[in-house]
Amino acid sequence: MGPPAPPPPSPEQQLIIRRKAAEDILSLIPPPIARTFFATDNHDEMARQVEEDILMCFGDAYMNRHWIYQILDLVVVKLLPEMVGKTPRELLADRGVDEEDEEEETKAEDVAGDATIVATVERAKREKTAPDGNGTKAGTAAEKRKGSKA
Repeated sequence: MGPPAPPPPSPEQQLIIRRKAAEDILSLIPPPIARTFFATDNHDEMARQVEEDILMCFGDAYMNRHWIYQILDLVVVKLLPEMVGKTPRELLADRGVDEEDEEEETKAEDVAGDATIVATVERAKREKTAPDGNGTKAGTAAEKRKGSKA
């Protein structure tokens, strides 16, 4: 299974990690562009803006989920470019799968499933009214409790 997960960082550690990430991001931006973008020459102010405006969006679980879905979408599109802009029906048609055949197979599976359910219900009905070994009718546990109270 591996070693246990480390404990989550404390709030102070989170601030340090966030500040370090902001500094690293800021180091990737050429200084003239950073001064124009952040409208300041103060490096600490630029780092604060990166923390608040850029990194805080990663603190939202909904946004993180959205990012993961977007990344997954990009990976799938890179691996399977034929999926871009097509519906599942169009993809199946491209592969020569006839939609009517699929519908017939699905209906046949549904009918088989329904027959299984009906057979199970019928068997349960028979078992409920079959003699139980003592010459009495077998019933549900609730029916047996009712009979013992009478």
